[in-house]
Amino acid sequence: QPVRRILGDWNFRLGEEDAGLRVSKGLTETRVQTVPLDRLQGVAAVWPLLWRGKRWLRLTLDVAGYGGPDQNNAQQTDRLLPVGDPETAQRIVGEVLDHVDLYALPLTSPPSRARWVHPFAQPVLGAGLAREVFATRDGLLTRRVVLVPYARIQSVRVVQGPLQRRLRLATVYADTAGQLTPAAADRDVDEAWALAAELATRARAARGAAVV
Repeated sequence: QPVRRILGDWNFRLGEEDAGLRVSKGLTETRVQTVPLDRLQGVAAVWPLLWRGKRWLRLTLDVAGYGGPDQNNAQQTDRLLPVGDPETAQRIVGEVLDHVDLYALPLTSPPSRARWVHPFAQPVLGAGLAREVFATRDGLLTRRVVLVPYARIQSVRVVQGPLQRRLRLATVYADTAGQLTPAAADRDVDEAWALAAELATRARAARGAAVV
């Protein structure tokens, strides 16, 4: 699998077209795809453990109703940047998500009592409402930040497990038409309900603005 990934992402090129993004890649077989940004559901930034010393990361793009030539399913999470430095990643995210700053997101951690649910990952977990996107952070070894535009949120859920109920915690999920589902894990229950209400309000406003 690592060899296939290297060969598949060889000479990766990303460009802009009127219809969306143009992706070209491959060593033994060159593939060219056009990714329609009007169906963009979200972007994920991933920092694998062994890449952090170099500050490298990869970006993936979640597009609903879009499949590559080898995909039978209607949804696909495609590479937006196989590996890159912070400056390159920020430039791409800013172009795709209307000037969103990947490194200045208003992420806050859940309360300290969430350590009873996630003993080691609690300081890593985060969620926040940026101007254009709902952002979440997770992953102890492989760090991940998910960015979803408010206009793409179709429903909002507040979920409590048995231990969360005892600790007055809850997790807020923002569902989209794609595969990415950002989750604000183990928030204080009052904060969770307030966050869900705010997400629903922003989603309605963003969809209304998009229609206008």
